[in-house]
Formats: sequence, structure tokens, C-alpha cells
Amino acid sequence: MNKLLQQAIIRTLTYFDIVKKSLTRAELFSFLWQPPFVGREEFNKYLEENTVVILSEAKDPLRSNVRDSSATPQNDKKSWQAKDGLYFLPGHDEFVEKRAAGREHSDRLLKIAVRAVKKIRSIPFVRAIFVCNSVGSGTASDNSDVDLFIITAPKRVWLVRFFTNITMLLFGLRRHGDKVAGKVCLSFLVDEKKLNMAPWRVCDDDIYLAYWLFQLIPLYDPNNLYDKLIAANGWVKKYLPNVKKNSTDTFALTDSVWGLKWKNLWEKFWTGAYGDLIENQARGTQQAKMKFSSHGKVRPHDKSVIVGEGVIKLHEGDTREELHRQWLDAISE
Repeated sequence: MNKLLQQAIIRTLTYFDIVKKSLTRAELFSFLWQPPFVGREEFNKYLEENTVVILSEAKDPLRSNVRDSSATPQNDKKSWQAKDGLYFLPGHDEFVEKRAAGREHSDRLLKIAVRAVKKIRSIPFVRAIFVCNSVGSGTASDNSDVDLFIITAPKRVWLVRFFTNITMLLFGLRRHGDKVAGKVCLSFLVDEKKLNMAPWRVCDDDIYLAYWLFQLIPLYDPNNLYDKLIAANGWVKKYLPNVKKNSTDTFALTDSVWGLKWKNLWEKFWTGAYGDLIENQARGTQQAKMKFSSHGKVRPHDKSVIVGEGVIKLHEGDTREELHRQWLDAISE
């Protein structure tokens, strides 16, 4: 079992090494990629016995639980290290400081996201809004934008995108052209009937997408659609049996009284056949504009840009295939 657990730890840390992130012990346990069955206590004991701990300069150099690398059983290219309670592959203790910087940038951008969500939560047919990608994973930088993942009512993704884009533009929050840093990008919208992400994987073991689902930060989710999203993606459990959803409610927003009345009024007007007509008009207008934009062009077998029934994914910088290739190459060395 120890060999299988070692392999799972290496697979996990290798992926996060590629995306330049160190993990806490709790995160490492939760994110273990295809581990053997192991309890938290047994996992903690194994880590304590097999981790090379790097002391910070301020720490006591005589601390007893520090193991010299030459005495560590896994002291080879497949070992791991820890510093200040964070785990990483050997030689990458700079990820500890990088994590702190990424968290600082992400917290700053989360405030922008909250401001944006307060503006768009009352748009008709918006059901849930999450922060995703670099801000969600806590790896944002000075140049990062704020990617939002939005769940809409069935057959209303184009209406939501249309009014959300207009709102972001009016308040100067929309990412446009070279204006990227600190701006909002509507990178992914799905309706309530399209919560299963399996059709949009780049491969069966799409490691980025699996972790992505559990690094979402719900900012507006009055009906607990995050639970339904996780339930709809049961395929992830094959790879991440220990994983738990992000349960933070620090930034959680609810409907304002007048905002909810406004939303309900327009949803009543735009229900049924008339609503379908407005949805089709919104789709036609936006797709016509996309013909002149590179990021809106759908390419065969390309999962970075998806425009289909109940889903709009416009993220030209999708690096999932490259990350997966790098990860496979690294763990097979």
C-alpha cells in the first residue's frame, strides 16, 4: 500500500508542480490522484515519516522532526519536501512564497469579482455565479483577469451572456482587447441541464477539469447548484476519491429584495415561447459578432471554444491538453 500511496502523492504533487503551486497537508490528502484507500490518520503518519522538511530561517535548526535528505527512504527524484506546512517536489520551495503572493493577488481580485457579481446577480435567469481558473485556485498574478463560471436557467445562456456583458461594460469591469488585468471575463456559461462536464473533457482523465470543479468559489448560489454540479460529475470520484468541494462562504452573496423582484418580473415576461424568441435573437446577435472575433470561432476537436445547446465556453487560452501531456511525461520519467 505504501508504494501505491507514494505514487499517488507523486502524481498529485507533479501536477501542482507544473502549475507552480504548493499544497497544505489537507489539500494534498483531498487532491490525491487515484490513491489506494487510506484514512487521514494513516496518511498523516506516512507523510511525517517520509517528508524532507526544509526549515525557514526563523525556525529552530535543532527541531527534532526534521529529516536529513540522505536519510529519507524516498530521497530520489520521486521524493517530496515540505516547508512551512506546504508540500512540493524537491527544489521548488519557492512555491511557498509564490503561494502567498498568489493568494494575495487572488484575494484582491475576489473583491472585484464580488463587486461584479453584485451587479449581475439580478439579471434574469442567472442561477449561480462562481469564480474559477487562476483566482479560484489561488494562483493569480498581477496580470490576471477574473474568470466567471455562470449557471443559467435552461435555454437562457445567450440572454444571460448578452445582459451580463452589457452590465460589465457599463460599469467598466469587462475584459476587452488589451484591458485584461483586473477585468471580468465571462469565460464559461452553462444552463442547469448541462452540468455534466464529461463531454468537454480533453481526455478521460482530464486532470485540470477534475481539479477545476473543486476549486470553484461560489459567490452567488442561492439554490445550492454547486451540490448539483458536483453530483453531475461523478466521473471525478474515479480519480479523486478523497476530494471535497470548496465550502467557503466568505464572499457568498444572496439576492437583494428589489433585485429579486426585478429578476422575477422579467423572467415571468420572458418565459415560454416568447422567451425562446428573445433567446434566439440574443444568440443570433452574439454569434454574428463572434464571426469577426478569433476567440469565438469553433474549431473541430477543440474543447477550448464550445458553442452548443446550453453551453458557451470561450477560452482560447485553454491549456488543458498541454498540461496533461506535461504531467504524463513527468510522472513516466
